[in-house]
Amino acid sequence: MIDLLVKYTIDYIYDRIGIADLDRVYHKYINDHDLTDAEELSTLAAAFSDILNACEGHELYYYILSFLIYSTKSPKLYKQFLRKSIEDSVLTKENRYYLYMYAMELIFLGVVKGDGESRDLLDDLYRVVFDAFNNSIPGKYNFIEKEDRDENLVVVLTSQVLGLMHGPTKTMLDRSMVIKKCLDKDVFIINTAEMTRLSGEMQVFNAKQGSYLEEYNEIEKMDYLDYSFDFLQCPDNMPSVPVIEQVLDVISEYKPYCIVCIGGSSIVNDICSKIIPTVSIATVPSAHTQTYGQFQALGKKVDDEDIRWAEKNGLSKDHFIESVFTSSFKPQLHTYKRKDLQLPENGFIVILVGGRLDDEIDDECLNLLLRLMNQGIYCAFMGVFKKYSVMKEKNDVFKKYGIDLGFQEDALAVVECCDVYLNPKRVGGGTSVAEALYKGLPVVTLDYGDGGLGAGEDFYADDYNDMYEKIIQYSNNKELYDSMSKKAKERANVLTDSEG
Repeated sequence: MIDLLVKYTIDYIYDRIGIADLDRVYHKYINDHDLTDAEELSTLAAAFSDILNACEGHELYYYILSFLIYSTKSPKLYKQFLRKSIEDSVLTKENRYYLYMYAMELIFLGVVKGDGESRDLLDDLYRVVFDAFNNSIPGKYNFIEKEDRDENLVVVLTSQVLGLMHGPTKTMLDRSMVIKKCLDKDVFIINTAEMTRLSGEMQVFNAKQGSYLEEYNEIEKMDYLDYSFDFLQCPDNMPSVPVIEQVLDVISEYKPYCIVCIGGSSIVNDICSKIIPTVSIATVPSAHTQTYGQFQALGKKVDDEDIRWAEKNGLSKDHFIESVFTSSFKPQLHTYKRKDLQLPENGFIVILVGGRLDDEIDDECLNLLLRLMNQGIYCAFMGVFKKYSVMKEKNDVFKKYGIDLGFQEDALAVVECCDVYLNPKRVGGGTSVAEALYKGLPVVTLDYGDGGLGAGEDFYADDYNDMYEKIIQYSNNKELYDSMSKKAKERANVLTDSEG
């Protein structure tokens, strides 16, 4: 198969096939092969070594390298990708932004595990991108002093607006509502549309393009609950220097008291911080975000790594604000019985929730699920899990005890029909963990990512084997289950207190 991969790659280089054909073969390799076989992966990397070197200075270099990263999960190749993205003189600032966002995506999806060196390289790449955009902005914008700002107005920036089923959008609207309701400030929401990543788009393997809703271009007000906010959406070609200038013109005209940025790294926010103080609230609260603004709110305790990063970037010790990342939920509209969802009436049901379960349920997690199923425990999947049908064909026990719920509009109504929430090792998961706790489900999680941070130490497991033991205990010990269900609801009260 490796020889076939090489052949198709060469055929593409010589224009004998198109990118869709090459992409199909690459995906087939990943789906059909054991990507834990060290000898296989070593052979794969060696087979592409000469081709990769020959493609330097060409976009195909990044496509092949990103495929190898997906296949081998090699931290070494990931760092090579980052270094090349920093050093390659052919790349535009828009290209580098696109590659930066893709590199962040690889970490978020768990394709590779970051370490101190890769985090530094990510920081360095973001610095190069930010400096390139910042240096392209005319020098006519000056910092607006406190006494000249409108103390009754706050601008809220976000990089994507998709509606209430989208966690970051819901988070943005929750924060906007609290600013209006509790602080009595007017709120002006600007969608910077930086998540679309169409500006500088390049061919990389298995990239996820951000969604963009054109209908929001037509509205000037965004309503949420009993509140209404002024609203502006940037075009989908962000980041774009002319559009960033237009945002700066708006900010300069309105002179808000401060800017609150919801989400991760934002070129627009960091440039705006040159004229108005900004505070970033990352939607991945378990780690700091890359920002050069004045402040950021962390959903955790500041640690040595946070301080080292701040010092490296010349930021004040007051840059971090320790906080609790809170959530609110889409209102529950239904009350289901198990039979409504085709769930077993008397079975013990573990639920996994997520939009990226294909990436998050790795071999180690799958082994845990099979062990549970072999003990007669049902495992339900809510969200996007395309590999479910494949798993069902390969494993009889999966066919009997696995349940695909698919995408569900009323998450709370579904979750309350289950017994335990299992959070796989992943960066995200915070909102669905909070929903499970709210419904009194004990959560089983590692001390890792947003899900672990939200659940808190009462629900931590040491590893996947300990996860198995805890779930078995919950299924057999009603007294333990009831006590942890009570703790779950108490933890949910903390995680939903946005006004507090």
